[in-house]
Amino acid sequence: MRKDPVIKRHFISFDGGVRQDAFCQRPDRYHTVERISGSTPTIARGGGYSYSAASFSEESLVVDMRCFNRILAFDPQTGIVEVEAGMTVASLLEFVAPRGFWLPLFPGYPEITIGGCIGANVHGKNPYRHGAFAQRVVDITLYHPAYGTRRICHDTEGEIFELTCGGYGLTGVILSASLRLQPLTGVQAVTMQTPVRNLAEGLEATRQASRKHEFAYSFHEISPFPKTFGRGCVNGSDILSGSVLSGKIIPKYSPITPESRALFPYSVWGGGRTKAIEQVYWLLEASCRRIKKENLFRFVFPFAANRKYFIFYGRTGLAEYQVIIPDEKAEKFLSEAEKIILDNRMEGVMGSMKLFRGRQQLLRYEKDGLCVTFDFARTEGTLNSLPLLDRLVMDIGGLPNLIKDSRIPREVVAACYPELGNTRDALRNYDPDRLFRSELSKRLGL
Repeated sequence: MRKDPVIKRHFISFDGGVRQDAFCQRPDRYHTVERISGSTPTIARGGGYSYSAASFSEESLVVDMRCFNRILAFDPQTGIVEVEAGMTVASLLEFVAPRGFWLPLFPGYPEITIGGCIGANVHGKNPYRHGAFAQRVVDITLYHPAYGTRRICHDTEGEIFELTCGGYGLTGVILSASLRLQPLTGVQAVTMQTPVRNLAEGLEATRQASRKHEFAYSFHEISPFPKTFGRGCVNGSDILSGSVLSGKIIPKYSPITPESRALFPYSVWGGGRTKAIEQVYWLLEASCRRIKKENLFRFVFPFAANRKYFIFYGRTGLAEYQVIIPDEKAEKFLSEAEKIILDNRMEGVMGSMKLFRGRQQLLRYEKDGLCVTFDFARTEGTLNSLPLLDRLVMDIGGLPNLIKDSRIPREVVAACYPELGNTRDALRNYDPDRLFRSELSKRLGL
């Protein structure tokens, strides 16, 4: 009988903020997963791209699901595909795009798994139009030792289905899922780039682009220098209808992992180094007001070809701050956040904005408003200043993204997520022993 060994591994959250040793198993048979004991804390893991430590804990057995990566069924009439949870979003795109379908809300990195997309309720480049991932999930095949393997959907197991979508893997091991695809009219994207001088201009241009284009998002410089803070580019993009495939849908690329991201002992980003790199970048982008075409893979996964961006953060890592702000308070938030970053000389690198539309429930990162992201070098000064942003977000009614932040405290989450207590109660009612645990769930008291 084949045996999948249990080995001890060192795990790192993608942002570098959490490092722990844990036992890990990488099964490739369903019966191996279904032998998980109800007496051993467990957590499933996909590609490991969570910035928070949502897929490991020193007290849990980590079940690496990447061997479960097959297409199980596809119906071209309905556009519904069933895939195993360990399939990457790149592999799914490679299968469905030549058949005239895709998901317009793929996350930004190709090695993220479908199980990870469901657990984190990820979003894409225009959640204002396309919402978040849970809206595309038809049903889920879930394993829990107390209940066995069962297929759940909103109509039959509504409470558990809702707890699983955006539930950070705490209801069991997702084995497979059926997803509702969208027709794809071409395999190239065309983008209009508009330069902006600051965050306020970026906000207005992003709002305009969201009305005109299928995808709209901005990029900004946020290094702590007042003269250049917030300058950037707003991208309005659409699929080029009728564009055809020439060559492979997935070109060759070198995947980055949490371990390879931390290859440099020190961060390249910070202070004058960031300013110099960004000066070169903006010189190269001097003709920013332009139209560019790119293949679907490069458009959907821009960081696949820009792995140096993450490697430059070095072993110390990055601190990403992503939050949805109510639209009527967006200008106030951007103005006060800029003041906090500049006054405290936080080691900012890049920021971005996009509009969001959704209904917040349980612990899902989903709400109407403006999604703002700030990437910082993970320094002591930055970490000491992030609570200032926390207080601003709490005061303004914002919603921080739990999957993007390995240090966000429980009290901040409790203030921003009104259903934290209800989520905790529902999980404990479903699983009194709280078998599925991660560092994230422990930090949040789940």
